[in-house]
Amino acid sequence: MAWTSPRTWVTGETVTSSLLNTHVRDNLNALMVVTTKGDIAVATAAQTLTRLAVGADGDVLVSDSVATPGVRWSSTAKTAAAASLVMVNLAGTMTANANNDTLRNLRVRGIVGSGTFTGLTLNLLELAGSLVTKTGTGTVDVARTVYIDAPTIGTVNTPLYVVGGVVGIGDDRNANMTTGLTINQGAADNEILALKSSDVAHGITSVTETDTYGFLSKVDSNGALLITGLAAVGVVGIGIIGYSVSPDTGKATTASAAFSVSCALKSGTGSTTLGANANIAAFRDSGTTRFILDSDGDSHQDVGTAWTNFDYENDIDLLNTLAAHVTRKDDPLRRGFGKWLREKRGRLEELKLVTFNRDGHHFVNMSRLTMLHTGALRELGAKLEAQAERLLLLEKKVLQLMA
Repeated sequence: MAWTSPRTWVTGETVTSSLLNTHVRDNLNALMVVTTKGDIAVATAAQTLTRLAVGADGDVLVSDSVATPGVRWSSTAKTAAAASLVMVNLAGTMTANANNDTLRNLRVRGIVGSGTFTGLTLNLLELAGSLVTKTGTGTVDVARTVYIDAPTIGTVNTPLYVVGGVVGIGDDRNANMTTGLTINQGAADNEILALKSSDVAHGITSVTETDTYGFLSKVDSNGALLITGLAAVGVVGIGIIGYSVSPDTGKATTASAAFSVSCALKSGTGSTTLGANANIAAFRDSGTTRFILDSDGDSHQDVGTAWTNFDYENDIDLLNTLAAHVTRKDDPLRRGFGKWLREKRGRLEELKLVTFNRDGHHFVNMSRLTMLHTGALRELGAKLEAQAERLLLLEKKVLQLMA
């Protein structure tokens, strides 16, 4: 039925069936386009109504200039225009009323009617990405449940801000956390946190992706934390810097440091000391252990495939030379050797006992120094034995002369 503009009646006019049918019956029929519970009448033009069928449970009504009635339910299929499709678009103007107002474009709140029920779960906003389906033979390259783009209009622009509480990935419970991030990777043994940079391309793709410069993972299926760092150029793979406000200069079992490493042994639900001779720290070269620090306070070093005895050197002279070169300039030992020390310096470098630097901070190879100490003691021992034999011979001769 078409809509007819209502008639303006005049005094004394005769009301006919034709007038009633046109201005009352037909106009009422034009308005009564809905047929099903939840339907709504929507104008498609001036004085023109059409039926918009009820949407699915939970749908919301949104404006849509492309749709025939100009509105649609949010679940109604829509074809992307200009390479973009927005099912629900909240783009209204938010006008501030006073200084320091807080403007919210979307706010979800309500009262939970729990009655006498217990153990309820409340999802204030649920985005069911796993329930999204696809039709047709086309493929979806990237699918994101949540995509957040940072604003750019503020002094501080934050894409996501959580006031407090535990933010969980794979887990929403952590009795030891008040505010923070908890990640549960289930049975996965690969990376749990990766740090990437677009200007990194280290090429070590057998370990991780080339733009990942660091990641956290399990050591193995039993747990333990593995920290891995990778660099495209340079020497440093992982750098650790500790800034101390009040440095500790003490040298005791209770002393601390700007960089501190502490290890312990599981004891029930707590911990205790590692025990005698247990390894606290090990330093490896591509899986091969080279240095070990143990709980007895001892350090152990891999000396290589052969021990160097410096048997072709005068070990005592080398020790004197070493001491002279690494002491301060005004030390009496250094002043006493003069030119001879300068001549011996090159030999110390050849034997890899010392690396001399222009800034005066020379690095001593403590492993080879231990070898040199051992050799010096052997030399002294041999000389003492020789002198003891000579003294014994002299004593025998004296006794013979006295007889």
